[in-house]
Amino acid sequence: MRNPIAALCLFALILPSGLNAQTQSGPTPYPDAKNSAQWPGKGPIRWFGWMTENRNAFWKQRQADQGKIVFAGDSIIGGWKLEKDFPGKPLANRGIGGDVTRGLLFRLQEDILDLKPKAIVLEIGSNDITADASIADVVSNYDTILETIAKASPGTPVVVMAMTPHGIPEGAKAPSEALKTYLLKVNARLPEANK
Repeated sequence: MRNPIAALCLFALILPSGLNAQTQSGPTPYPDAKNSAQWPGKGPIRWFGWMTENRNAFWKQRQADQGKIVFAGDSIIGGWKLEKDFPGKPLANRGIGGDVTRGLLFRLQEDILDLKPKAIVLEIGSNDITADASIADVVSNYDTILETIAKASPGTPVVVMAMTPHGIPEGAKAPSEALKTYLLKVNARLPEANK
């Protein structure tokens, strides 16, 4: 190319995308939690400092976790001692306490799909409930999660776990009727997202 300015512009356009994939030293930082437009999906956003710490730890395991069955979601997954319940199985835990469906959508590529998973197990949404998300938003985010998986990793089996009661006040023996009703409605709609 004879025009040095055109060559420099072309180099500047090509370099970041090619270089970033090879030299990125950690996960993409979370967007500003106050700017909803920067987050994929609909509904509430939750971000806590430990989420970045979790993602940094996941990043360090990326090579070792290639091709494993990936469990992804919130604290129900994050706190699950998978190795105890599935001894000897190739599993990667990508659960983060406090996460919501929009948070999983944001980290879906780097934390889950980049692992080229053998299968994916999802459990997310109970924190959306405690943040007053609408059923439509939770199901819409599930739709987007599943569509993204299907496009990026066609044929990968996906298991969607029903949401469990969460946010039950300490000392309560059972979830409130309102929470039970919400969970039943959301869980009834999740198969729609699996189509």
